Amino acid sequence: MNTLYISLLCILLYALAFGLKVKSSLSPKKETPSLPINVLIATGLSVHAVLLYLHIMNHPQYVNLSIFNTSSLISWFILIITQLTSMRNAAIDKALLFILPVCILSVSCNELLVDIHHYRPRAMFSPGLLAHIILSIFAYSTLTITCVQAVILFLQEENLKNKRHTRISSWLPPIETTERILFNLLTFGLLLLSIAMATGAFFIENIIAQKMSHKLVFTLFSWLIFTLLLAGRHFRGWRGITAIKWTLAGFTALMLAYFGSKFALEIVLNDASTMSFQSNAV
Repeated sequence: MNTLYISLLCILLYALAFGLKVKSSLSPKKETPSLPINVLIATGLSVHAVLLYLHIMNHPQYVNLSIFNTSSLISWFILIITQLTSMRNAAIDKALLFILPVCILSVSCNELLVDIHHYRPRAMFSPGLLAHIILSIFAYSTLTITCVQAVILFLQEENLKNKRHTRISSWLPPIETTERILFNLLTFGLLLLSIAMATGAFFIENIIAQKMSHKLVFTLFSWLIFTLLLAGRHFRGWRGITAIKWTLAGFTALMLAYFGSKFALEIVLNDASTMSFQSNAV
């Protein structure tokens, strides 16, 4: 099925929501009502869900988990988590200014770039493995939002350091609020990552044969960085630039774990093992 028009509709909805969010942020005295933005995002998420189903479940016996499908799926989860979290803490909705462009980019790449298949039989996805995959996606999505909060905190720290009051400062929440959100998200994301790693160790067989040893190393490294950051926060009172650097370092390691190997195998090397099910699936 041709998914081009569905992709264009999804991109349009996200772009309109982003435009309204930018307008609202640049004109805080004439803030755009949140309802139109939320409706556009909710509709975009629904269209995005249909698109993901068509891209990933496009064969009755196989699942297509290419790097572009995975990226699109994770961006969908990130946007959902941001929307749900903002219902309890309105300050986090500023992250939409960073997340919506990522969603637009992921949908565009998934539709327009080279069609790379990474098929796996549906029968291989046991309930335990599915639980591991879902937990991993939730963990990565939550920690991505944490990274966005770190970027926002960096902008605030720079403004404070240089004693500047820019337009950005006017629509960002207080720096203490941003920092509190960052560590709350980090704690929750690290918990999810720990559970995901535990389920992976239990349900994934022969990690080395599946070329996942590098993913394990980078994931463990990321987990260690985030754990040390929370320990430093608790025992040494780490905050500000120190917290930002550790957060970005941990997220970089996690990103390499999730996407580094898929990019190298699927895009750079075009490894035949990643295409092992393609001939039977197409």
